[in-house]
Amino acid sequence: MARFFNGSKYNRKLGVDMLPSNNSFSIINFNEKNEKIVLVNNFPPLLIPTQFYHREYQKEYLAFQFDMEEIGEIFETEIENYIALFFLSKQDYLFVNQQYENVEFQHELLYYYFKVKNLANSKKNSNQLAFIVRDGLVDFWLIKNSDLQLINRLSFTTEFDILYHALNILKQYSIAVEEVLLIMIDINMINKQIPKLLQQYFPHFSVPTF
Repeated sequence: MARFFNGSKYNRKLGVDMLPSNNSFSIINFNEKNEKIVLVNNFPPLLIPTQFYHREYQKEYLAFQFDMEEIGEIFETEIENYIALFFLSKQDYLFVNQQYENVEFQHELLYYYFKVKNLANSKKNSNQLAFIVRDGLVDFWLIKNSDLQLINRLSFTTEFDILYHALNILKQYSIAVEEVLLIMIDINMINKQIPKLLQQYFPHFSVPTF
């Protein structure tokens, strides 16, 4: 079963517009429906097994992890055998809707999850560890034997912290480095030391471009 862990907020610099308040999301390009895509990244999504999910209890699910006062507008996304819940504060949600007429809200981690899933080398590997790296934080997902196992957020100071996190995660789930595809998505595209180090330890390493 996939696990959810709380995390702290962070800033990011992807896309054409940065939004106010806590910088918990960004706006990127239009989608095929001519909607602006808002990538939410304040916290990792909360995963609820599909068989136990009831939409009327969305806020109650989130309240186990978050202060009720933080929870404004709630969104859901289907991912494998789960429903992923995420949210924006009322302030941020109102701001977006005041600025733009047509908006689609997606969680940043899920946005990249589905993009990576369609990559050819991703489809060939039943074990996958993917890191989304940004200013001192890394969001990641783990897939073992083609099943989603874990979504989490960790902090780091140097590239060696990320290496430690990767090796520790694989050890916990009994996956050898030779048996996993390690994927790195660098949001700011400035940290060249991280891929240089990781590719020394992981024979199957990828830095996709989208």
